[in-house]
Amino acid sequence: MRKKTEKDFENIINYNYNQNTFLYLNFFNQNYFSIIDFLPKDNSFIVWSEFTSDSLLLKRFEEEVNKEFIEKTKQGAILRDIGKLYISLDETLKKCRNYKQIRFSSLNDMPNINIEFNYTNIPVFSDKFNGLIEYIKNNKEKKIFIVTQQPQRALTILNEKDCNSSYIEDINFDIEKNKGIFVTKGSLLKGFVYNDIDLIFISDSELFGWTERQLKRKKETKNLGQKINKVDDIKIGDYVVHYIHGIGQYQGLRLVELNNQKREYFEILYSKGDKLLVPIEQINLISLYRGSGDAPPKLSKMGGIDWANQKNKVKESVKQLAFDLINLYAKRKNSIGYSFPPDTEWQKQMEDTFPYDETPDQLKAIIEVKTDMESNKIMDRLICGDVGFGKTEVAIRAIFKAIMSGKQVAVISPTTILSQQLFDVMNQRFSPYPIKMALLNRFRTTSETKKIYQDLKKGNIDLIVSTHKILMKTPEFFDLGLLVIDEEHKFGVAHKEKIKLLKENVDVLTMSATPIPRTLYMSLSGIRDISLIETPPSNRFPVKTKLSYFDLDIIKNAILYEIERGGQVYFVHNRVETLGIRFEQLKEILPSIRIGIAHGQLPEHELENVMLDFNNKNIDVLLCTTIIESGLDIPSANTIIIDNAHLLGLAQLYQLKGRVGRSDIQAYAYFMYPKETPLTEEAKERLSVIQDLNDLGSGYQVALKDMEIRGIGDLLGPQQHGNMLSVGYDTYCEILEEAINELKPNEEKTSNFSNINTIIDINIPCYIPDNYVTDFKLKMQYYRRLAVVQDIDLLNQIKEELEEYYGKLPLVLENLIKIVEIKIYAGKLNIKEIKVNNKLIKVKLSIDNKKWNEIQSKNQELFRWQWNKDYLETISTSFPENDLIIIDKFLKNIMALG
Repeated sequence: MRKKTEKDFENIINYNYNQNTFLYLNFFNQNYFSIIDFLPKDNSFIVWSEFTSDSLLLKRFEEEVNKEFIEKTKQGAILRDIGKLYISLDETLKKCRNYKQIRFSSLNDMPNINIEFNYTNIPVFSDKFNGLIEYIKNNKEKKIFIVTQQPQRALTILNEKDCNSSYIEDINFDIEKNKGIFVTKGSLLKGFVYNDIDLIFISDSELFGWTERQLKRKKETKNLGQKINKVDDIKIGDYVVHYIHGIGQYQGLRLVELNNQKREYFEILYSKGDKLLVPIEQINLISLYRGSGDAPPKLSKMGGIDWANQKNKVKESVKQLAFDLINLYAKRKNSIGYSFPPDTEWQKQMEDTFPYDETPDQLKAIIEVKTDMESNKIMDRLICGDVGFGKTEVAIRAIFKAIMSGKQVAVISPTTILSQQLFDVMNQRFSPYPIKMALLNRFRTTSETKKIYQDLKKGNIDLIVSTHKILMKTPEFFDLGLLVIDEEHKFGVAHKEKIKLLKENVDVLTMSATPIPRTLYMSLSGIRDISLIETPPSNRFPVKTKLSYFDLDIIKNAILYEIERGGQVYFVHNRVETLGIRFEQLKEILPSIRIGIAHGQLPEHELENVMLDFNNKNIDVLLCTTIIESGLDIPSANTIIIDNAHLLGLAQLYQLKGRVGRSDIQAYAYFMYPKETPLTEEAKERLSVIQDLNDLGSGYQVALKDMEIRGIGDLLGPQQHGNMLSVGYDTYCEILEEAINELKPNEEKTSNFSNINTIIDINIPCYIPDNYVTDFKLKMQYYRRLAVVQDIDLLNQIKEELEEYYGKLPLVLENLIKIVEIKIYAGKLNIKEIKVNNKLIKVKLSIDNKKWNEIQSKNQELFRWQWNKDYLETISTSFPENDLIIIDKFLKNIMALG
C-alpha cells in the first residue's frame, strides 16, 4: 500500500494524472465543490430531463461507490481516510434549490408541480381542410401558431381564405399581446390546443394532411432461433455485456480522433474506473445486461482473466443441465409423430380467402409450421409476434391442414371472449367446408359439455375451441393431431400440467405476443422451435402512449376526440365492484355518449349482447375489466384508457395496448394512475417501459424487459439463477448453447462462426455523421443492422435505403460499409481477425504453409501475401482507403478459388 501511495504521489507531483488521482483530492483541498457551485446564480437554469430516473441514477451511483470503497478499504487497496469524494444526492438537491429548476417527468411523482400540460388534440373535421379553416376563423381571439415546412404556401392559402396571418422567425409566447394567426417555419408532428392560455398549435398534419414519414424497412433474413441483441434504445447508465470484457456500464457514444483519424466508439465503464472504447462496427459484441431488477450487477475487471474465468465457471456448472437437454433432444428426435400429407386444393382455396397480403415473417412462419407438420417429428413450435401481426392466420392454416388430413384439433384460449372470437373467425373461414366445430366455455351447461365430450371421443367433432374448462376434465379424443395454445402466459401452473397430458405425441403450436421467461428460455435454448413475426402489416402505425394521473378532463377530451373522428373507446377498470362508480362519472362528464359494461361475472347472454353492440358500433365506450386483453379485434376502437395502470403487469399492459391500433388509423393509449397514491419503483419502471417500447413489434422486447424488472426467479433453479445473474441472461444462453453443442455427436454439431465474430482493426474514419442521420435512435438501428448483416445483397439494400432517404453517402460512411463488406467475406472464410499495424496488413487465417503455397500458385495476385504462422501478411500502403481495396481484393480472390 505504501509503495502504491508513493507512486501515486509522484505522478501527481509530475502532473501525470490517472484514475487514482481523485482519491487524494481531499488531502490538498478540504473544501467540497461540485459543478453546481460554479454556475452563475442570476441567469442559470438546472434542467432535469426525467427527474425520477435522474434521481434514481444518482442514488445508485452513490450506493455503488460506497460499496466499492468499503471493499477496497477491507482489501487494503486504498487509504482509509480519503475523505469525501462526491456530492450525495441529498446535497445535490439541496444545492439545486439556489437555482431556477425545470423538472420534466412522465410520471406525476414530484411535489410542487407548477405547470401541467393539459392539452387537447385539434378536432377532427368531416371536411378536413375547410373544417380546419372554419376552426381557425372561429378562434381568432386566441393565439394561433402554424408550424410548417412550407410557410410561404401556408401564408398564401390562409390569406386567400380570409384568415389574415403573418410570418414570424421565432415563436413569442407573450399571450397578452398580438393575438392572431402566426406562421413560422419548423417541424411539428401533431397540432394541439392548450386551453389554459388560449394557445393553439397547428402542424402540416392538419393543414396539408401530411403524416410522419414511416421509414420502410427491407426485411433482413436471419436465424429466427438466435437471440435478438437489440441495443437501439440503449441509454447512458445502462448495464451492458461485452463478449470479451464482460459487464460494464454504457457511458455514451464518443467521436474520438486517433492518429488524425476520427471514429465513433461506444464508451463502457468497468471496475476501477477503467474505460473501454468499442468501435461502432463492433456493436454486435455488446448486449444489454438482463438479470434481476433487485440490484445492479458487479462490474467486470477490464483486460483481465476474471470474465473468462467467470464464463468458464458457469460453463462447468451448466454441463449437467446441457446433458439433460441433450437427452430431451434425443427423446424428441427419436419420438415419431404423424406426418401430415401435403396441402390439398381446398387448403389453397381457404388460404386465398385471407383478405390481406401476408408479411414476409408471416409467410416464413407458415412455411416452418407446415414443414414441421409434414415431417415425422413431433412439432413443438412457438409463434412469437406482436398483437395484430397475424399469428392467428398462421394457426388457422395449420388447423385446416390438420383437419383436411383427418385429424382432430383442439384450440385452448385463456378467456371466454377470446374463445368466442376465435370460434367465430374460424367458423366464418371454414363454413364452405364440411368441418364440424364446437365451442366449450363456462356458458355451456353440464348436458351440453357432456355431449361435446362424447362427440370428441366418437370423432363427430373436428375442431374444439375452448377455454381452460377443457382442462378440468381431460377429454378422450378419437384422433387428436394438433393442439393450439393461444396466449400461453395466461394459464396457471396447474393448467399447464393438464395441457401436458394433451401434448403427448401430438403436434403443438403455441402463440404469444409476450412469452413468459420460461417459454423464452426453452425457445432460445432450442428445446422448442420459435418463429418470430416482427414485420408489421402495411399501413400500421405505432400506438401513441400517454401517461397521466387520473383526470376527468383528460378522459373527457380523449373520448370526445375519438368519437368525433368516428371511433370507439375502451375504458379499462379492473374492479367489478367499482365499475358502477366509473360509469356514473363518465355519464356525468359526457351525458350523450353510449356506454356499455363488460366483465367476466356477467351472465352469458348479457356479455355476448354488449360485445355484439360494441362490435356493431351501437356503443361508444366499452367500460370493462381486463377481460378484453386478449384477442379482441375491433378496428374502429382506436383509443384505450386504462385506469389504475400501476396495478397491472407489464405484459398485461402491453396486451391491453394492443387492443387498439389494428387499422390504418392513429391510435392512442392512456395509462392512468391515482394522483394521491405514491407509485412503487417497480410500477414506475413498468410504466416507463410501456411508454419507451413504443415501436411496432416490441412484444419480444417487453418479454425480455419483464424478465429484467421481475428477475428470472426460479426459472432454472437456485444454482442456475446465480449463474445467470453473474453473466447476464443473453450470455448465459450463449454458454448453454456452447455446452449443448459440445455434447452433441460430431455429425450434429453446428458452427456458430460468422462474420460477427471477425475483428477488423484498421485505423480509418468510419461512422454515420450526426448531420447525415440526425435521429439518434435510427442511427443506432443502422449501426446494429450493419453489425449483424451477413449477406452482401442485404448490405447493398441498406446502402440503397440510406441513399434514398438521406442522400449521397459521406466518405466516412462509405468506409464503414466497405469494412462491413470485408467482414462478410471474412466470415465466410472463417477469418478471425484482420488488422493493419507496423506497416503490415495481417489476416488471421487458419492455414498451413503448404496449403497456402498451393492456393497462391493458382492466382498470381496473391504473390504479395506471405505466410507467417498465425497470419498472412503484406505491406501496407500507409493509406487506409487503399489498404481496404487490397484486403477486399484478397478476400474475393480467395473466395473465387473456392
